[in-house]
Amino acid sequence: MLIAIPVATDKGEDSVISEHFGYAPYYAFVKIEEGKIVSIDVEPNPFSQHGPGQIPGYMRGKGVEILIARGIGRKAIEYLNEYGIQVIRGAHGTVKEIVQDFLEGKLESVEYEPKERFHGEKPRRIAIPSTAGDPEAEIDQRFARAPYIAIFDEATGQFEFHENKEAEVHGAGPKMAQFLADKNVDVLITANVGTNAYEALRMAGIEVYLFQKGTIKEALEAFKEGKLSKVGGPTYPME
Repeated sequence: MLIAIPVATDKGEDSVISEHFGYAPYYAFVKIEEGKIVSIDVEPNPFSQHGPGQIPGYMRGKGVEILIARGIGRKAIEYLNEYGIQVIRGAHGTVKEIVQDFLEGKLESVEYEPKERFHGEKPRRIAIPSTAGDPEAEIDQRFARAPYIAIFDEATGQFEFHENKEAEVHGAGPKMAQFLADKNVDVLITANVGTNAYEALRMAGIEVYLFQKGTIKEALEAFKEGKLSKVGGPTYPME
């Protein structure tokens, strides 16, 4: 038996299920024999954009028999069912946890409305400098010297917080830009950005938006609602 699970990370059995089926960054393919996990292969989503039925067809080509998802559209379910693929939706957790629940008969299909809507675009990773490791913390007025960097992943609908270990070093701005690039960040929301930091962010393809005052959650909501201005240059000379 081959089970497919859309996931947000490439961490094998510890990969976390994605909020959305079609726009998941990866798919985990779990082979089951005699009620046990034989192998787990995590592969990147081969479609940066996709048309109706394209990913269900990809699943059929892989020999998938069961698709376990969190959020998934009605049309995708119809295509998968036409291909003889059983769909279980509303799941949460890691690949290991989900498959274990399935094997023990504890996994039930329930309706689930994804927290994020991607409207034809792949989910983004959004970084925000923070005064503490909490979504209710205030945005830090310093980009590269903030004590924490919050990263919100649209694919999982979850925050992750990273302690800033480069805050006191020379050239903190470009170093933090490289850190964000290594974390596959697409968007930075910040109160300020210096010349060197902005140039490094621009070279990394990271868009910058301004949010002056409020919590991390408020900054994210303002961005989602289209209330933030995109930065076209540094807000002050140096970072």
